[in-house]
Amino acid sequence: MMLSNKTYIIRLGIWWIATFIVACFMLDSNSVQAMNLTVTPSEIHISIGYGGKNLVIKGTTSEPGEVIIKISSKTEAARFKYKGKAAGLFWMKIGDIEYKPVPSVYKVYSTGKINEILNADERASYYIGYDSLENMVQIEGGPKELDKDLWFKQLVKFKEENGLYSIQEGTVRFTSDNQFECKIHWPFQAMPDDYKVEAFLVKNQHILDKADTVLKVKRVGIVKQFTSMAFGKPAVYGVMAVVIAIIAGVAVGMVFKGGGAH
Repeated sequence: MMLSNKTYIIRLGIWWIATFIVACFMLDSNSVQAMNLTVTPSEIHISIGYGGKNLVIKGTTSEPGEVIIKISSKTEAARFKYKGKAAGLFWMKIGDIEYKPVPSVYKVYSTGKINEILNADERASYYIGYDSLENMVQIEGGPKELDKDLWFKQLVKFKEENGLYSIQEGTVRFTSDNQFECKIHWPFQAMPDDYKVEAFLVKNQHILDKADTVLKVKRVGIVKQFTSMAFGKPAVYGVMAVVIAIIAGVAVGMVFKGGGAH
C-alpha cells in the first residue's frame, strides 16, 4: 500500500531526528572516553620494610598536546610550631601557625613548563602549581606581621624536604602520538589514604580533556595489626612495645658483649 506524502514526510522527519539523537549520544560518549588514565600499581601496601614504591602512570589522549598530571590528597588543616627569638636573645619554638585548607600530598608532573603551557585562569581553577595552591590557603597564627608568601614557601619547603610536595616539569613523555607515560617514586612518608590522580590534556594553553583515577595506600599485615591495636587497645599495645624494646635491648647487648669477648 502506498504511503501518502504527508505520512512519508512525518516518518522521514522522525528518522532524521532519531539519527541526530544517536549521533549526538555517540559523539558525547567519544568525548567522555577520549582520555583515560591508569596507575600501576593502583594499590600500595605498607608493610614491614616499606620504603616507598615506584609507580608508572600511563594514559591516552584523543589528540596530541601537552599533558599535566596532578596527584593530591584531601585538604585539611596543617598545624606547626614556629621558631622565634625569645626576649630577643634565644631561638626557640614560641607559637603555633596553621595552614588551611592544604593537601598533605601534592605532586605535579608535566610535559613542559606549566606556566607556559596552561593559562593562569585554568591553573587557578584546577589548583595546578604552587601559586594557585597559595591562593587557596589561609594562614592563621604565626608572627604578628605575617608575610603570607614567605610562610607559604616555608610550608612548601618543609613538604618538599619530606617528599610530600613536588613539581617536576618535563617528566611526562609521549610514547606515541596519543599515549603518554610518567614514572615516579611514591614517598614512604605519605600516610595511608585514597589519593586522587588527575591527567589534563592541554592545547593552546587550554584544557581540552581530563581523566582521573584513585591511588590507594593502606597498611597491611603486622603493620595494620599494630596500628589497630595502638588505637583500639592502647594498654596492650604499650605493654607489647615495652616488651619488644626490652628484647631488642637484650639482643643488642648480647651482640656487643659477644663481639667484645673475641
